[in-house]
Amino acid sequence: MGSEYRRTRVVRQASARLGRNPLAVASLGYLLAAYTIAILAGYVAPDSPTTMDLSAFLAAPSPAHPLGTDDNGRDVLSRLVYGGRVSLTVGLAAVIVSVVVGVAVGLTTAYFGGWPDTVLMRLTDAMLTIPTFFLLLVVMAFFGSTLQNVILAIGLTSWMGVARLVRGEILRVKGMDFVEAARALGASPQRMMTKHLLPQAGPQIIVAASLGTGAAILAESALSYLGLGVQPPIPTWGNMLSGAQNFIWQAPQLAVYPGMLILLTVLAFNFLGEGLRDVFTVED
Repeated sequence: MGSEYRRTRVVRQASARLGRNPLAVASLGYLLAAYTIAILAGYVAPDSPTTMDLSAFLAAPSPAHPLGTDDNGRDVLSRLVYGGRVSLTVGLAAVIVSVVVGVAVGLTTAYFGGWPDTVLMRLTDAMLTIPTFFLLLVVMAFFGSTLQNVILAIGLTSWMGVARLVRGEILRVKGMDFVEAARALGASPQRMMTKHLLPQAGPQIIVAASLGTGAAILAESALSYLGLGVQPPIPTWGNMLSGAQNFIWQAPQLAVYPGMLILLTVLAFNFLGEGLRDVFTVED
């Protein structure tokens, strides 16, 4: 009961501190709304994102097409909604891959030390020396531009920061009394890592995941803009930007809509991450 009460009190205090950061709260609200709309895209979008009507070439906004149509007569609002589903999914899934790999590497190196630490951290350092976006371009050009490949490519080229963060936090607490007590009581290495050490890095992992999701969405948008991300006719905010560049003077709104959504979403993840960092820093 006492432990449950303490956890509840900590959560309430953290929520209160986050509530005092209006940018973080607004960002959280925006992201919840964005993911809800993405999940319910089939109900929210007024039309299919791939249905073409060449007679409605660059049509102005109307009751049938609230944001108008693109150069193929496709409903812009529907494409933004379905494109958000893809871009947000890529960002979240890529960060999950990144966090899983980073946590595994960081936890292993910090706990065991010795040659695993040397080998894995040298691999991490080597990965950090390669420009991430250049590596992404090479990977996508070699393996192809499917949705799964985009997710894996972004996730597997962005785990290094998480690994370093987890390693540093585990090394900080590894010699503390509660860890030594658990070891003296015969806790197995697996239990030591998952039950006693990893939770200590939980706040830092949450912050890194929040910031990393924004970066992953930006990376996906850049790849799609260059034609190496998710391929049309599947809409993403990035390939919508790419398709709009030929009509930038004739129909600038085609670039403004997805560009603003990318900007707002990345900023929201960054503001939320900074807000969470402040909450956990105070908490510590």
